Amino acid sequence: YVKRINRKDSMLKKFSSQLFYRFFSFISGMKTDATIGTFRIMTRLVCESYIRFKEVNKYVGGIFYWMDFESGYIETEHRERKGGKSAYTLSLLLRLARNGIISFSNKPLNLAVYLGFISAFGSLLLGVYFILRKIFLHVSLTGYSSLIVSIYFTGGIILLVLGIIGQYIGQVYDQTKGRPEYLFREKINMEQ
Repeated sequence: YVKRINRKDSMLKKFSSQLFYRFFSFISGMKTDATIGTFRIMTRLVCESYIRFKEVNKYVGGIFYWMDFESGYIETEHRERKGGKSAYTLSLLLRLARNGIISFSNKPLNLAVYLGFISAFGSLLLGVYFILRKIFLHVSLTGYSSLIVSIYFTGGIILLVLGIIGQYIGQVYDQTKGRPEYLFREKINMEQ
């Protein structure tokens, strides 16, 4: 790989790049590095393994981290662009980030399940609190109490169910990507 040192990008670009790679590392479980560029020299084995990925929206950086072949890097001084502007607009960079996250993690789907459960359970506790307050402290229940509890409970259940459905869809999506289950370094005593 090429590892860029002393990047000449704007502060915003460097910050957003660092932020994305840290978030991607967290959400995918793969350790990524914002200083490593997309330029690389590959052996035939790595190239043939990459070709086996049949995904339509490939996140190249993620696939190479996922393949986890032995790798190294060469440090190079990052230089300013001599001419023209980058073809990567903000919307293209956001689309690339979205594809990377969706391609390598189902954690956002888990988040929907957790938030739905927390919302439903929290509203249930709030409802119990209002009822106990009415029984023991003789505080009158206003109309908004039951409304708030029912809205949060219903919303939590809906989010929970959507998260569960999302889990199934995520597994189907993982299957349709057609990623190889294993990558072999070499075949011994096997017919082609």
